[in-house]
Formats: sequence, C-alpha cells, structure tokens
Amino acid sequence: MGCTYAQAISSPRDLDLSHEQFKVLLDALNEEGRENFTSDLVKAIEAAQARNNLRPVKEVLEAWYRTLVVRQHPDYQRNLKWARESEDREVQTVDDALEGLES
Repeated sequence: MGCTYAQAISSPRDLDLSHEQFKVLLDALNEEGRENFTSDLVKAIEAAQARNNLRPVKEVLEAWYRTLVVRQHPDYQRNLKWARESEDREVQTVDDALEGLES
C-alpha cells in the first residue's frame, strides 16, 4: 500500500466541522474529555502553525467527532466489553484485513 500525502488546507472553512457538529461534540464531553480534546487541539494547532497547514487541526476534529459517533452506537458498550474480554481472537494485520475486504 502506497503512501499519499493529503492536500494542504489553508482555509478554515475547509475544516469541515459545522457549528452544530462542534456543539454536539463539546456537549458530549465531560470535564476530562474537554481537557483531552483541548490538549489534542492545541498540539494540532502548533503542528499546523509549524507546517503552515491546517490539516492537523482537521484530523483532530474528525477523529474526535468520529469517535463520538462510534461511541453513540447502541451496541458500543456490549462490543467494547466483548473486545476487552475475548481471548479467542486471531491477530491480523491491517493489510490482511484490507485484503479480506477486497475478496
């Protein structure tokens, strides 16, 4: 699998997180979550400044929002418990998993 570089982001409007999505994300976080989110966002802003590219900020916003969406799934807690307790798992690399999806 080849590595490709994403296009630089120079305009804040290209961060693609609407005001409503941002509000939903912030409202869903507890105090510790907001502190962690703020810390990740500050690091991303520092990286963005160093690279003159807002992509790190976009990646943090997307990762936190996607995590929120996954955690709101009705089966999230059950699946998390299964993943933590299950010992009958076959280890698989990302490439193996992707190859399985292509079949």
